[in-house]
Amino acid sequence: MILKVLQNNILNEEKLLIASKSDFDQKIKDGKSKLEKTNAQIQKQKSIIDLKQSVYRETYNTIDQIQTKIKLEQKDRESLLENLKVSEFKYNELQQKIEIVNEQIRERYGTDMPDRLVVDDSEEELSYKVDKIQRSLENIGPVNMAVQEEYNEDTERLEHLRKQRDDLIESEENLRETIQKIDRIGRNKFQETFKHISQNYEKMFNLFFDGGYGHLRLIGDPDPLEADIVIEAQPPGKRNTSLRLLSSGEKALTAISLLFAIYQVKPSPYCILDEVDAPLDDVNIHKFTKVLKQFSDETQFIIVTHNKLTMEIANHMYGVTQEKKGVSKLVSVSFD
Repeated sequence: MILKVLQNNILNEEKLLIASKSDFDQKIKDGKSKLEKTNAQIQKQKSIIDLKQSVYRETYNTIDQIQTKIKLEQKDRESLLENLKVSEFKYNELQQKIEIVNEQIRERYGTDMPDRLVVDDSEEELSYKVDKIQRSLENIGPVNMAVQEEYNEDTERLEHLRKQRDDLIESEENLRETIQKIDRIGRNKFQETFKHISQNYEKMFNLFFDGGYGHLRLIGDPDPLEADIVIEAQPPGKRNTSLRLLSSGEKALTAISLLFAIYQVKPSPYCILDEVDAPLDDVNIHKFTKVLKQFSDETQFIIVTHNKLTMEIANHMYGVTQEKKGVSKLVSVSFD
């Protein structure tokens, strides 16, 4: 029984020892971690101290250099002050000499010396030049008093010519501006009118040919006033768009379509057509007269023609005949 109790005590102590060992191991581990952190902080502080010491040494050296520079600049300043005193003394001497020279110039020539005078020659060279100029003046002789009047006349003429030149330049600029304005307005008007004519041409071409496609476009120069106009015409059943490939009747009908397209932009109460139907055959004549009937409500057409089919749609007809040789007579007929 006692032995069993002892065994239990030993087991309990063993458990306590094991628990104590585990606690000590954990404390040892924590201590090592704290020790590593402390060492890291110590190294960091050492690095900071080394950096501060390095900055201190550099700052000390900089201060020493600045103090040395200040001493040198003080010496230079003292030297400059000495030079300044000497220069002021020399300046005063030169000023006195200049005043003496000015007095001499006033007494001799009656004028003051200019404020800014740059002389590169020596006194002997200047004296020689003055003598030479005086001899030249003596050789010239007395002054011609009429020169002033001639100068004034030439000056007036020069001013007059300058005004004329300025007027011409201004006129040229105004003319250029006017030309640019006219070109700009003309360009806008042309584009607007060309657009209307192109739209009218498409409608009139379709009306005259009972179908097909007609179009106007500009090619070549980007400036519409300088560009070429291309007339495209494609009657029904044809693929070509070039006028050269059309028959004479189709060309004439295309031209009439374009004529009516232009006429529609600014219509008038009267329109005279002189044998525009001459190249047309009977089929195209019917197309032509059909369009004339549509427009006759707004415009009175006066047509010069030899075609009987065109005459059939007229309300009034006037002809010239010769009852006798060499004697012409006007004949009129009103179909109403």
